[in-house]
Amino acid sequence: MGRELFLDFFTEHEVPVIRKRRHTFLKMDDENVYILKEGVVKVSVLMRDGREFNIAYLKGFDILSMFKDAVVDCKFSSLMIRVESDEASFYCVSKELFNQLLNEHTELVEYVLS
Repeated sequence: MGRELFLDFFTEHEVPVIRKRRHTFLKMDDENVYILKEGVVKVSVLMRDGREFNIAYLKGFDILSMFKDAVVDCKFSSLMIRVESDEASFYCVSKELFNQLLNEHTELVEYVLS
């Protein structure tokens, strides 16, 4: 249910889709929310001593910016999102538009938090 509401909203507002090839990285900024549309990505953090710590492998629809927000509060140097499938696509939606969606559809807040 939540996924379909997001997809309808993104289509209606012509939210841009970013496509990346295997073993490339997604660079996220602070003004937008990034959502994995299709594909497989590896979410990891680069620790200050140079080691990489893998957090998760994600497939399909998932909100990647929530990982970034969580890592900011930790003692890691950076979050890395690397494409593991042949290709992956991502929605890039402004935080303002994303929050508008959540305000219009309060049932999505629970979906996002889960």
